[in-house]
Amino acid sequence: HARQLLVCIALSFENMTANRRIIYRTLHAAWLSFAAVIIVFALLVSASRMLFPLLQDYKADFEQIITQQIGRQVELGKVRAEWVGLWPRVHFSDVTIYSADKQKAWLQLADLSATIDIYTTLTDGAPSIRSIKAEGLNLKANRASRHILKINGETFHLQESSAADQQALIDWLFSMRSVRLRNSLIAYHDYRVSKQVVTATQVNLSLENNQPLHHIFGSFTLPEQRGREISFVVDLDGDMLQPATVESRFYVTGEIALTNQIKKWLAPYAVFKRGQLGVAVWGEGRLAGLNKVSGRVNGSDLAWTITGKKTDQINVIEQVNANVFLRHQQQGWRLDIEDFVLQKSETTWPKSDLRLIYSTDNHDGHKIEGQFAYINLADVGELLVKNLPEKIQARRFLRQLRMRGELRDAQVMLDLPK
Repeated sequence: HARQLLVCIALSFENMTANRRIIYRTLHAAWLSFAAVIIVFALLVSASRMLFPLLQDYKADFEQIITQQIGRQVELGKVRAEWVGLWPRVHFSDVTIYSADKQKAWLQLADLSATIDIYTTLTDGAPSIRSIKAEGLNLKANRASRHILKINGETFHLQESSAADQQALIDWLFSMRSVRLRNSLIAYHDYRVSKQVVTATQVNLSLENNQPLHHIFGSFTLPEQRGREISFVVDLDGDMLQPATVESRFYVTGEIALTNQIKKWLAPYAVFKRGQLGVAVWGEGRLAGLNKVSGRVNGSDLAWTITGKKTDQINVIEQVNANVFLRHQQQGWRLDIEDFVLQKSETTWPKSDLRLIYSTDNHDGHKIEGQFAYINLADVGELLVKNLPEKIQARRFLRQLRMRGELRDAQVMLDLPK
């Protein structure tokens, strides 16, 4: 038995020695492979850096490649490159992208950089862009109808089954892993709402694509709002080449001072003297329009008059807070306001809720239904008298009535003729 035990021990040592040899050889081979990869990568980076100054000679080739990918004629200024992390990055300055008919410049960029995917480039035999970053882009967006958006004069249909003339451009943009927009300007004009143009400056935007999901986030400032950034997040779900099927959700938050530019935008409706607003808005729906909008509104030291009224008809509210929910319903909409608080110089409303339902019928006209947890009649009467148009007879009646008192858990139903 002792002899058998010694034999087993000897065999065990022999197996351990053999295993150690295998492990050693495996680690040695792995180390050599890793070292070879590092050496090859270093040689590749060094060779690339040596070749980078020659890229300017291939500007026409870059123009042709980008033109084919986005379906638009492209002109490039200077071309330079650098190595960032594991990826080479190519910079193009003074970039011009022409309109679909090639008759005029559509977009102009101070700088456009593209990160190249080496593996895909080597396997496909053609340059493959991993991500892009644009600097100094100026966009003018116009919304003339629910289904049409124009960007720098180009028409984008939001309620169609295909992207039509914009298909190649949209496919290229939303196939990137990421797109960055920095220090840009966007001017937006919605003809359906106002004649005023809303301008967003210092726009910093990031787009991350993971088909069929597209995540957009960033910030911007409004004119004369230095130090007051407005942040936003947008999620798109669907095939961007079929705009009618894309679901959208967004969130916007920020603080707004009533500067001269904001007062100018509001001038068609009201003349604001002073005030501060804090806004947080959520929404969801389709690209062509939203189905639900909700938000949190905080206002302080608000003073205004309705445009066209005498200056002595000034409304003053020291504080107003509310959670607002607006959603489309069949043949109308519903408005819910929760945790509503209003503070004037002499009165403070308790936290309360209210609901309004507006519906329209092709035959009977319009209906308004409302429920109010609390109403201060004096404050409401004063606001209506100061803000209703002079020609409305109810305004004269309310002025003579001089309402006083409170209403709690009130219901209102109005039938308005067509």
